[in-house]
Amino acid sequence: MCQKNKTIWVSGGTSYASLFDPKSGENVSDFIGTFQTQEEEQYTLQIMKYFPEFNQVVASTSRRHLIVWKYNTSGCITALKCKSHIETLTYTRKIPILIFSGNNEGTITKWERMQSNHFMFSKEAFMLSDAKNKKKKNHTVEDSNGSMDNNNPGKNEVKTENKFNHRNVRKPEYVSQYSFRKKSSENKMEDRHQNKTITRSVFVEELDVLVAACEDSNIYVWGFDDKAVDVFKSTEPSDITLLVKKYAILLSPQSQLLPDNQTKHDDDKSVTNRVAGFICKHILTEHFSCVTSLLVLGKQQGLQKTYLLSAGWDSRICIWDLEKGRLHDMFRNTSKLAFSQDQAELACDGIIIDMAYNPKSKEFAYASSDKMVYIRRFSLSGNEMILLNTLQGHEGEITCIRWNDIIEKWVTGSEDGTIRIWSGSKLNECEQILAAQGTIHSMCIDSDNGAIVAGIQDTIKVYDPEEFHIVQTNIGHTDIIKSIIHIPERSQYVSGSWDETIRIWNSWRNTKKAKKSKQNGKKRDTFSSFKAEIEEGLKSRVEVDEDMTSEQTSESSAPVA
Repeated sequence: MCQKNKTIWVSGGTSYASLFDPKSGENVSDFIGTFQTQEEEQYTLQIMKYFPEFNQVVASTSRRHLIVWKYNTSGCITALKCKSHIETLTYTRKIPILIFSGNNEGTITKWERMQSNHFMFSKEAFMLSDAKNKKKKNHTVEDSNGSMDNNNPGKNEVKTENKFNHRNVRKPEYVSQYSFRKKSSENKMEDRHQNKTITRSVFVEELDVLVAACEDSNIYVWGFDDKAVDVFKSTEPSDITLLVKKYAILLSPQSQLLPDNQTKHDDDKSVTNRVAGFICKHILTEHFSCVTSLLVLGKQQGLQKTYLLSAGWDSRICIWDLEKGRLHDMFRNTSKLAFSQDQAELACDGIIIDMAYNPKSKEFAYASSDKMVYIRRFSLSGNEMILLNTLQGHEGEITCIRWNDIIEKWVTGSEDGTIRIWSGSKLNECEQILAAQGTIHSMCIDSDNGAIVAGIQDTIKVYDPEEFHIVQTNIGHTDIIKSIIHIPERSQYVSGSWDETIRIWNSWRNTKKAKKSKQNGKKRDTFSSFKAEIEEGLKSRVEVDEDMTSEQTSESSAPVA
């Protein structure tokens, strides 16, 4: 039994071992990367033994060889096999925690860790093609219901006007140089090109919806089926706590169903929502080309509603009202209004690749293919998104931009193989340049300690936020890492790659800071004890002085013989 990852290794007449979870008794070999890609060899394993002193497993073979496996603390905890390239990842913070992945075939997969052990995951796939077909059926039903009524022509005019106002969109007179050529038609969804890669995804906790940007220029809003939620509420057992207590021995120690592991949330119906069906609620169709950036702003940013900022290859920024599923406004450059309305909607000269938000100064920044980052003041009015500053210095396209809330600085990654740290105020000067020695394809910020987690080709490198040194390297992917997220609730990093796998890693822990805090605590304890000793000595000295003075006064007051 390997004590580090708590698995039992079993081998019988094969060149590899099968890994079992000792508590549930299930075979978890498909979820651990140790023997996932290993093929059958000419030898067989005979004797295996685990050495806890070295964290190693040693096995002898039929060819009189010894094979040694060593536990790697920065290695992959769980590897999830997929059928296509992974492009984007996001997750839900509510219980149970769900991971959503998007691939290059237009499929969104929901991953949920099983309660029996922390290796195995269940999955459920959702196709964008199904969402389009349902929307087309809905459009045909609306058209049939709104057919021309010769007896009441005025009624038809009102319906047509309301339908246009519901969409709240304006047909542009130009086509962006980065957009895909398509025929002019009233039904915009039918004219999309066949590319269906999910480029970005974000889960909105306030509304319990998943927003996915696609290469076909659409934005899909998925949510839990309200009807199914009502059904589950009516069938929910009233004695759920008794059931958990009765079968607690079958659950993992990290299971969120156990009372000790449960965290309080404002929304108590999160569990019921997540076992309900997942359906497409809205399709946002205003962009002309591939949508690459999504940014959600809501009540945490001081807004009354939840809004979505989207941008992409058409160099336009759209503001959406997520609660209503409508277009709220669009970015317009007031300085270019005198030339043309079309030019005024362009936010930069190149395509927009990524976007991030700074809650401290209420500004957002977006990276462009013109090797620049534009920082603008956020506003719900497109005319008031004033340009505050630009970040210049990269020699290649900027692929990633993040706001580090802990060190309060902008962080960018580029195809030039560098990561740059910019000051978050005044002129936003470049303070540090990190040579990554490879293209940065993805990036995230560790929300616990502010570490920079970068996906550089097929390797994950973690940089210390104070000295910007590499403190952790995760190796295991065999192709480009397209997305990385940090799950602080589990202290894990999750990465998705073009090698058709999703891998889960232990997050970096700042041990130096913990040691310093302990040392400071010890120093404080010694100082407090030393201070207490001094105070006690002073008190005793004062008592002695008082006794001496009282004796002197008694002697002086005594009668003379």
